[in-house]
Amino acid sequence: MKAMWRKDGEVSETKTHGMCISPNSDRNYYTWLSVEIDGKEKDLCWFHMEHNCLSESLHMA
Repeated sequence: MKAMWRKDGEVSETKTHGMCISPNSDRNYYTWLSVEIDGKEKDLCWFHMEHNCLSESLHMA
């Protein structure tokens, strides 16, 4: 699995917090990422995730 926040197309690794993959009680896994952004820049930021069970990458604003 590959998950990241992007700002204006660039990976925002220095400000991303939390990348931890943990098991759920139902044998699935979960992860969370957080990033602090200036409210004026929120339209430039989006979440990107790749996983082998996805037919294509997931992008969320």
